Amino acid sequence: MSRLTHLRNALALVALSFALAFTASAESAKISNPKGLAAFDATREVTLQGTIKDVVSKPPAGTLLGLHITVATTTGAQDVHLGSYLAKNVTDNLLHDNAQVIVVGSYVNLAGKNILLARQLVVGGQTIAIRNQHGFLIHPTPANVNHHVPPARTFGGAQ
Repeated sequence: MSRLTHLRNALALVALSFALAFTASAESAKISNPKGLAAFDATREVTLQGTIKDVVSKPPAGTLLGLHITVATTTGAQDVHLGSYLAKNVTDNLLHDNAQVIVVGSYVNLAGKNILLARQLVVGGQTIAIRNQHGFLIHPTPANVNHHVPPARTFGGAQ
């Protein structure tokens, strides 16, 4: 066999592996969550105000991975998903029991349980962006990263 044929076969095998893995994960999601996980719906955003009763860094099986807080409101306790990308100073200094919090987000239903996907969090006088307007988690940019842009260079001709 030629080297090109080997390469084509390898690429076909990789593509098939991804297709099978995707299908298997979709099937397992249907089994563990027969109703499916609804997408973040910005048109149905709510604002929740209350007190943090619990900070859960290791959620139980069957729920969304990442940091959760339980917020006590006038209508009862609410599970709020904050994701996995909050800055350490936020988790260490602002998220604690009995802290007053305002959460803007959209509810999803996972295995019969309503979870508020936070888009924005206001706690300790600070506003923290959790998700963008489409519901995707925001990855923080380190404050100490040097965003140096090299000077433009001119090639050829008289300078």
